[in-house]
Amino acid sequence: MFASVRVNAMAHRLVWLHLNGPIPVGLTVNHKNGTKTDNRPSNLELATPEEQARHARQVLRRGRLDQFGSRNAMAKLTTEQVREICSRRADGVLLRVLAADYGVREQTISRIVRGDRRSRG
Repeated sequence: MFASVRVNAMAHRLVWLHLNGPIPVGLTVNHKNGTKTDNRPSNLELATPEEQARHARQVLRRGRLDQFGSRNAMAKLTTEQVREICSRRADGVLLRVLAADYGVREQTISRIVRGDRRSRG
C-alpha cells in the first residue's frame, strides 16, 4: 500500500518543481509577464523577493513607482509648502510654530529642514 501525502502548493510552484526540480532557499518563482494565472514554463523564472519587487516596479510598472514628495497619495504637504517651511526655518521661525501652521508634528518639520523627509526642490 502507498501512503497518500497531501501537498498544498500554488500552481506556478508545482510547474517549476515538476520541470526544474526544487526551488532553492531564498528564491521564489516569478511570472515574467506579471499574469499570475499564466503558468507556462516559458513565463516562469526564479528570483529573490527583491528581484521580484524590482521586476514589478520596472518591467510591469506596478507597486511603488514614484511615491516621493507630493506624488505620494499620503503626502500632507505640497512641494511649495516644503520650500516655504525651509525658507521660514532659515529665517528663524520655531519648529513648533511651523508644525502648528502646517498641521504636522515638529519631528516632521525637523526632518524636512534636515533634508531627511523630502527633496527641498
